[in-house]
Amino acid sequence: MVGAIGSWVFLLGAVLSVGVTWCVVQLIYQRNPDRSQREAVLVGGPAIALIGLLIGFYFLNWIPPVPLSMKFGGMYREVQKQDDRFVLSFDREWYQVWKRSQNPFPSDEPVYCFTAVFAPVALNTTIYHHWYFRTNSGKPFTHADKIPIKIAGGREGGYRAYTFKQRLDPGDWRVDVETEVGRVVGQVSVVVAEQGETGAIPRTFLY
Repeated sequence: MVGAIGSWVFLLGAVLSVGVTWCVVQLIYQRNPDRSQREAVLVGGPAIALIGLLIGFYFLNWIPPVPLSMKFGGMYREVQKQDDRFVLSFDREWYQVWKRSQNPFPSDEPVYCFTAVFAPVALNTTIYHHWYFRTNSGKPFTHADKIPIKIAGGREGGYRAYTFKQRLDPGDWRVDVETEVGRVVGQVSVVVAEQGETGAIPRTFLY
């Protein structure tokens, strides 16, 4: 409705939810004068407490930054647009029929991170593909790159976009899809290994 996202929008929605909840409880008990105000508080209290819990989860970044949500994400050898769809190219072993993205990747090839992020109609905002790297699982991830992407809402399958990196160092790589204030919408991970022979078969699919 406001065409924007952020903490103030979330808090405004929470305040309106509390107000509507309390009004509904009051209307119910106005029609039942035999019941006490204490009962009204006991009925409305849990709902209001739940809203407060969601506010806490939001600021702890334990829930996605509503109303954005990641519908799809993966790592690919190549991404090409054909008409209104994207052709996503990747390798997989012959038995991995369930896989729709590539992992691991050889270090001598470019790696494309493709994501689809849902946003409501009339919402135009910026998200970021924040690339992180670590040499092994015993070390923390460190910042590698942060690439902005302008997105527009309204598409049911999510706004599709991609970024890519070339000649990545071997190790663990991760892309956090973030809002402008750093809240994480979703995450895509991949392992980059030294080049080696595999029985992987080239595949493509449309999104």
